[in-house]
Amino acid sequence: MAVKRRDRLINITSFLLEHPNHPVTAKSFIEKYGCAKSSLSKDIKIIRHNFAVRGIGRVHTQVGATGGVTYTPKVSPKRTKAIISSIIKDLNNHDRYLPGGYVYMSDILSRPYTLEQIGDVIATQYLDKPVDKVLTMNGKGLIAPSVAKALGVSFIPSAHQSKISDGATINVNYFSASSHQLHNLVLPQRSLKEGSNVLIVDDYLKEGSTINGIINLIKAFHCKLAGIAILADGSNGHLNFDHPYQSLIRINPNEGQIKASFGNLFDKKNN
Repeated sequence: MAVKRRDRLINITSFLLEHPNHPVTAKSFIEKYGCAKSSLSKDIKIIRHNFAVRGIGRVHTQVGATGGVTYTPKVSPKRTKAIISSIIKDLNNHDRYLPGGYVYMSDILSRPYTLEQIGDVIATQYLDKPVDKVLTMNGKGLIAPSVAKALGVSFIPSAHQSKISDGATINVNYFSASSHQLHNLVLPQRSLKEGSNVLIVDDYLKEGSTINGIINLIKAFHCKLAGIAILADGSNGHLNFDHPYQSLIRINPNEGQIKASFGNLFDKKNN
């Protein structure tokens, strides 16, 4: 049974948004909605234009016997700035100050839509770079799943302890500057293939100890570091990793005061 164009456009748009970076054949759409190939082409053209105007992303079409359609999230610079500005406004509240120079962000990171927006913004920075996996710290990298979804890859949470269900694991030790203790990081051997390009994603950067531990874990797997993406950088720019990192927000918590501003992603040298 043929589906009206209005309903077809809504359904196809919804499907593409829910399945970023996953090609779908034109044939499957034609069979599902009972439309001609020419009608589907017009639908995709309308959706592509709408996504571009709204700064949402790109819609690719592949030619061939069956053809195909792929949606890739790509947030425009204007929309990126608007998204981050909104988060900065929320963060510039002195009530968020926590002892030790940390900032309360749990309410922001509990909003699914905000996490999705952050994920799309970060993924946009790595569209033209090879990324096979997104790696984060278990319980800390709440934005990692959204980044992985936008890139069309899986994410892996590293942990301090292994589980029986992990099977064989690889472990590294790192020294925590905040707790002044030696910690362990572990990943199942099956989670990463040698030579994989791994993107590290974390919510908050302070001392950098965990990031250094994850970098060493990537090296232990003989994988490549594709990049380091941070939502909020509270290090005051004092950290220097083997690989440059990108931050969406800078935070300077000092003596009970919080000053949030745009991160180094918005610096001229990175644009």
